Amino acid sequence: MAAAETQQRQLLTLVHCARATQFGRDHNFDRISTVELFQEHVPLRTYEQFWEDYWQATFPNYDGVTWPGRLHYLATTSGTTTNKEKFIPCSNEMIASNRRAALDILVHQFHCSEVFKPLDGKTFMLGGSSDLRPLGQATFAGDLSGIAAETMPIWSKPFRFPPTRLALISDWNEKLEVLASHALNERIRVLTGNANWVLLLFEKMREIMVRQGSDREAPLPYLQLLIHGGVPYPPYAERLDPWLAQSGAQRREVYAASEGFIAIADQSPTDALRFNCDIGLFFEFVPISDLRSERPTRHWVNTIERDVDYAVVLSSCAGLWSYLMGDVVRFTSIDPPRLKIVGRTAYSLSAFGEHLDGEEIDDAVTSACKTCGIPMAEYMVGPIHGNKPSESSHHLYLLETSADDPDASQRLADKIDKALSATNDSYRRRRENNIAISVPKVVLLQPGRFEKWMAQRGRLGGQNKVPRVVSDATTFGKFSNELMKG
Repeated sequence: MAAAETQQRQLLTLVHCARATQFGRDHNFDRISTVELFQEHVPLRTYEQFWEDYWQATFPNYDGVTWPGRLHYLATTSGTTTNKEKFIPCSNEMIASNRRAALDILVHQFHCSEVFKPLDGKTFMLGGSSDLRPLGQATFAGDLSGIAAETMPIWSKPFRFPPTRLALISDWNEKLEVLASHALNERIRVLTGNANWVLLLFEKMREIMVRQGSDREAPLPYLQLLIHGGVPYPPYAERLDPWLAQSGAQRREVYAASEGFIAIADQSPTDALRFNCDIGLFFEFVPISDLRSERPTRHWVNTIERDVDYAVVLSSCAGLWSYLMGDVVRFTSIDPPRLKIVGRTAYSLSAFGEHLDGEEIDDAVTSACKTCGIPMAEYMVGPIHGNKPSESSHHLYLLETSADDPDASQRLADKIDKALSATNDSYRRRRENNIAISVPKVVLLQPGRFEKWMAQRGRLGGQNKVPRVVSDATTFGKFSNELMKG
C-alpha cells in the first residue's frame, strides 16, 4: 500500500535527522532501520513524561534535546478540563509541514469546486491572540495560530485577515467585536475556525448590522469556504448552515492540533478525513481496549483495521516520539486511509461501567435536541454519584439553549436515555431497572452561560473548547456548580 511505504519513509527520515539529539542517542536511533525496531526502542509517552524526562531541565531551550537545530517557537496548549499549560516544540520543519497541509486543503477544494477563488479576496483566520510572549533565549510561546501568523510568507500578507494590530487583541470579547465590525467591510473568501467561535462571529456580525441599520442579507456575502475543526460540527449545523447558505459557502473539516496536522476532508463535508501521510509526521494507533495494558499493541498504517477505535500516537518533525495525543479515531477506509474523530481518550463516561464514548454521547444529545425541536448551543455531561439511599447515581447534562419550554428538560432526558440504550449495550444493561444508573437529568442553561464561564476561567476564544464530557466526578461537580450559579 502506498500509504504504508510513505509512512515508513517518513519515520526513517525523522529518525535519521534526530539521531544525534539527546533523545536519539538515548534510544539508539542509529540502529533503527524499520518501524518494528523503532517500536522496540521507543516507548509510548505522554506530554507529562516528555516534560519530566527531556524538556523541563532545559526549558525554554529545547535545542538538540528531542529535535536538532534551533527551536524559536513553542506552541502553547492546555488540557480541556485543566488549566495546565503545555509547551509543544514547533520547529521550522513543523511550520513547513503545517503550510503544506494548509495548501492541501485548498487543492482539495479546487478539485471539488470550479468556482473557488481564494485569492479573489482574503482568508479570515479566527484564532486566539497572535501575541507571542518571549520566554528568553530567543524563544517565543503562543497559540499555533499566532505562530502561523508570525511565520507566514510575505507574499500572503495582502490575502489574510485580520491585520496584526487586530490579531494582537488579547481580550476575546473585544476582539470578537472588532473583528466582526472590520470583516463586514472585507471581501472574505475563506474563513477558518472552530464551529463554536465561528457561530459567535456570525451572530456578532448580525448584531452589528442591525445596530447600524444595514439592509445587507449576508454578513460575509463573498464567503466560499469554511475550514473548521476542533469540535464536532453536527451540534452547530442547525444554526451555522443557514449562515453558510447565504453565500453558498461550502465547508471542509480538518483535524489539526498543536502537535501536527493529521487529516483533511478531501471529499464531501460529511465524509471521513483523509490521513496526511507525507508531511513529516509518522503515526501509530493503539486500540483503546489495549491502551492501559503493560505492553499495548502498536499498529501503524500497514496494520490498521476498519471500525476499530484507536488512540493516536505521533512522531513528528518537531521532536515528538511515540507521543500519546489523547485523541481517538476510527478508520472508515484503509486505501487510502480515511478516519473519523471519535473523541478523546479522556472523553468517555464509565463511572458506573457504562462505557460511553464521546461520539455516542454527541450523537444522542444532537438527536434528542433535533427530535424535541430544542435549539442547542453547548452542553456538558458528567457523573453524579448517589451517596445516600435516597440519592440515585445518574448522568447530569448541562445544556445551553434559547428554548423556553418548562417540559424540555424531561423530554430531552428521556430521548437521550433511549438513544444511548439503543446504541450501547453496557449502558442499557446498567439502566435496566435502574440497577446502576437512574434516568439522566438535564438542566437547561441560559444562552451565553458557557461563554461567560469560559471567560471566568480565562479560556475564552481561539482554540479553547468547552469540555463536553467530564468523567471525573469531583471535577464535574466543581464545573457544574460554577455553571449553575451563573
